[in-house]
Amino acid sequence: MERPLNLHQLDLLRVQLRDKMSAEVDQLEARVRELSQSDRLHKDILIATYRKMIDRKQSMLRQL
Repeated sequence: MERPLNLHQLDLLRVQLRDKMSAEVDQLEARVRELSQSDRLHKDILIATYRKMIDRKQSMLRQL
């Protein structure tokens, strides 16, 4: 027995996911800013990794 699709719930889920991913992008961008000001060893590798994560999350956000 198949349940009918509730579009309202789907929209709510999409909004919640968008909000969560936006917050994650903001946190990653804050980490990049902090790292760029620091003198940590291998900071360039960390920044590059965070930027890749940011790009992927922003790409997913555009698809929502």
